[in-house]
Amino acid sequence: MQKIATLTGHTYRVLYLSMSPDGQSIVTGAGDETLRFWNLFPSIKAKANDSLTGGLSSSSSMFV
Repeated sequence: MQKIATLTGHTYRVLYLSMSPDGQSIVTGAGDETLRFWNLFPSIKAKANDSLTGGLSSSSSMFV
């Protein structure tokens, strides 16, 4: 298994994860009673904004 990204956002550990039917996004639920929606493949426009701001603005770890 190799780590490919770190997504920050929850203050407690992630308890649940589900992927959308098209595989483009996931939702995570954590012990802090929050849901986070993650766009796994952002549009080209969003990628340009990330390069200006220094990358991801949200976090948890993803492995493949």
